[in-house]
Amino acid sequence: MVQLLDDGTLEQMAKVIAESFSDYPLIRAVIGDVHNLDEVMYETSLLNLREFIKHGDAHLLEGTPQGIVLGYHSKAVRPITRTVQTIRLLLLLRRLLSKEDFRTMWKNLKTYDKVMDLKWPYRHIEGDFYYVKVVAVDPAIRGSGAFRKLMSPVIDWCDDEGLPIVLESHDERVAAIYTHYGFDTVEVIEQDGSKVRQHCMVRRPTHGPAA
Repeated sequence: MVQLLDDGTLEQMAKVIAESFSDYPLIRAVIGDVHNLDEVMYETSLLNLREFIKHGDAHLLEGTPQGIVLGYHSKAVRPITRTVQTIRLLLLLRRLLSKEDFRTMWKNLKTYDKVMDLKWPYRHIEGDFYYVKVVAVDPAIRGSGAFRKLMSPVIDWCDDEGLPIVLESHDERVAAIYTHYGFDTVEVIEQDGSKVRQHCMVRRPTHGPAA
């Protein structure tokens, strides 16, 4: 599912991701009400995209950046890779945010660390899996069936490979949508004193590789 993406396509993808996640509960809880939220969302989305495609897959909706799934095989990303990506992201945020906003964000990161658990799949999956990191659909085409068209090829590919799909959502409404695609909530992680919850979801393959 790996695709070669030019800079123009990456920029369009970053815009769609930024718009899709600007009201995401975890992001708003961590970043808060900063005056330049649109800039922060776009620049961090673009950085994450550039880092992500070095190791993962980008699946586009019928070849257009109006819908995006970012995912990777569990063997593809090592812990050190995540650490480097996190450092680069924090350096970018330090540049984009005021000193006060950055201090607030840093405090919030520590406050909400429990619901940013990346180790949960290993408590529920034995063997390899496919991790879906981002699913974003252009707000202009929501409700048009775009989500199904976007997710179906990813699900079909993982079924053919015999790979479970794992993802997490901090949005109750979105988590409910995934259940219609065969995902089960295997764990809900809660943060004391917060309404933000991490829904950990797994879709088991319906079949495996052909003999």
